[in-house]
Amino acid sequence: DAEDVVFTFEALGDPSIASPITSAWSIDEIIEDVRADDATTVVFTLSRPDPAFLEKLTIGIVPEHLLAGEDLTSSDFGRAPVGTGPYRFVEIAAGESMTFEANPDHHRGAPNIDRVIYRFLGDENARAAALQEGSVDAAVLPPQVAATFADEDTFQTIEIASASVRQMTLPTTNPVLAEPEVRRAISLGVDRQAILDGVEGGAGALAFTPFIEGMPFQDPSIEVPFDPQEAQLLLDDAGWVPGDDGIRERGGERLSFTAMYLPNQTADQELSLAFRSDMDAIGIEVEVEAVDSPANEERFDTDAWVHGVGLPYDPDIVLYTRYHSKFADDGDPGTNRARTNDPAIDEALDTGRTTLDPDERADAYRDLQAALVEDGSYLHLVSRGVTVVLSSDIGGLEVQPMGSPHAFPRGLSWNLESWTLDR
Repeated sequence: DAEDVVFTFEALGDPSIASPITSAWSIDEIIEDVRADDATTVVFTLSRPDPAFLEKLTIGIVPEHLLAGEDLTSSDFGRAPVGTGPYRFVEIAAGESMTFEANPDHHRGAPNIDRVIYRFLGDENARAAALQEGSVDAAVLPPQVAATFADEDTFQTIEIASASVRQMTLPTTNPVLAEPEVRRAISLGVDRQAILDGVEGGAGALAFTPFIEGMPFQDPSIEVPFDPQEAQLLLDDAGWVPGDDGIRERGGERLSFTAMYLPNQTADQELSLAFRSDMDAIGIEVEVEAVDSPANEERFDTDAWVHGVGLPYDPDIVLYTRYHSKFADDGDPGTNRARTNDPAIDEALDTGRTTLDPDERADAYRDLQAALVEDGSYLHLVSRGVTVVLSSDIGGLEVQPMGSPHAFPRGLSWNLESWTLDR
């Protein structure tokens, strides 16, 4: 009820809990007071205008009667949550699965399917094999793998629009990547269309910023051409001269860096290898390496990293901590990983999160897109589509755009209570 909402937001404002949402959404800055007027009415008093505030109210609410007086940083609630959704949490088997059962008291009625199990299968080949043998009913697969199920009547394939952009951080704390000319040459020298067609199987779209087609404030006029000749001219002018092996050098230093990806992300590996080939063509040496988390976090200041940024939400919620310079040195590996420090980016982000004028916000986020391309410390490559293969026995599906290829529930199983299973 309303008291639980108050309890949740007061907890978010508690510095001893140090929730990452608190800083990312500026909860501690913008909420002066939150109170319950009755069981169904909550009143927020804000310290400043916040155009993204309504979307911040989508955060999950926790029950005060189970958590009052608990240390919320170590409570067992995180592994045995209680909510008000159509399914009740049953158990989690670490690294293996998570089980839910239907909630018969749900306010919209009991779900059609009594029991749901999410299995943790990071490897796409393992997911495909599990589908074929019938041990799972639905799985996210790369388009090339999903195509192998296309002619089988026992399966159905659904393509989901994704707001997830694959981006590569080019850390400005790396001496080579600190040069704007080098970062600009990299952006000009990478063939995004070839990555989209080859690595992504044509599913998705080109991306030059985190704003993609159909998303609020996207500026379709902002593009980066594939121009390896211009890239080489930029490097020539910056004094980087091809060596005997074709890799550029300057003052005895090779134009070289490492690009990391997560080991279980096969598509990111293929993307990194395609990127390496493009860079080799303009005289930049890129070592591609699989580095798991959290080991990769220790190398964000020196090595590039391929990962995603999802934006089906208000831009302020996702982008402020990613790109603003105030998060460049905060010690949090989850925020400004490229250590970007650009006044134009900061100004656009600050304006976008404080003005209530729609036109002014639109101008600010257009300025942000232009500034991100100019700065180049975040290399945006493609928007990754999501392909899900399901048993033909499943019905009641309704598709929504998803924010990330990891976010299967947002795109498809958001209405899981309405699914049917005909077997």
